[in-house]
Amino acid sequence: MTDFICSLLKQSGDPLNILGMVGIALLTILIPIAVAIFNDKKDFEILDRNVILDHVVNARYFLIYIALVYVPILLWAGSSFLLRFIELIVWGVGIYFIAMVLINSYHWMKGDKFMLRFDY
Repeated sequence: MTDFICSLLKQSGDPLNILGMVGIALLTILIPIAVAIFNDKKDFEILDRNVILDHVVNARYFLIYIALVYVPILLWAGSSFLLRFIELIVWGVGIYFIAMVLINSYHWMKGDKFMLRFDY
């Protein structure tokens, strides 16, 4: 699996561009979703805002998720092969967390909101 990822990064040009663009793509998708979620004016507006920030988006940790995506890119140039592999894993974890925010946002918009409200 790691050989496939490394060969893919070598064939397609600068790995920093690829890794950065994946992070930017996910964050770009998140912008209209956030606008749609927070512009929804219905019953329980204050409760929903708190549930969204605490359970759907995990706003407390969101900057950490972004750091997991972009700090490895900043450190990439001066890293050895082993360190680059670790940075790639850290980047993947950050991408996973941002993707989970997107998935949770989708479930919030399409799913049963009352279960999350009761959990809060």
